[in-house]
Amino acid sequence: MFAVNLLNRALILVAALALIAMVVHIGADVAGRYLFNSPLFGTLEIVTYYYMTAVTLLPLAATQLAKEHVIVEVFTQKLRASIRNRLDLFAAILTVIYLSVVAWACLIGAINAFKVREYHDLFFFTLSIWPPRWVLFFGILGILVAVIVQLIARDYATSDPDDT
Repeated sequence: MFAVNLLNRALILVAALALIAMVVHIGADVAGRYLFNSPLFGTLEIVTYYYMTAVTLLPLAATQLAKEHVIVEVFTQKLRASIRNRLDLFAAILTVIYLSVVAWACLIGAINAFKVREYHDLFFFTLSIWPPRWVLFFGILGILVAVIVQLIARDYATSDPDDT
């Protein structure tokens, strides 16, 4: 669990640094545009490819570990605890399968983008866009690890004493 918490903190730190960098970058672009009539070129692309990727995907593991994802219980709230536990187990297993496939696809995409040094051609310079592919992979990997840890740590077979 220590390694998972360390991974979680590292992902949150990188996301927080990306958020700060995004605020500074956008602020500098706005100031340059309106004060000096000279915006920073490539701000939209850098924010889109780098900052937003990190800010949105890296904290997913923290959200999962804190159990803060939205869960709709319209159909399950009146079921017995043992049945809800089995459904939660089933949902967790499906989530692990789904995230495993997504993580694998992200890994393949990141490797291929790295091999060809994927870039976006801007007017004044080229922007390497293969590094954010790795951010995507590590964000998905983080939430996958979090779901697996929760799946292992949770006892889905327990029943509620009030279960009648």
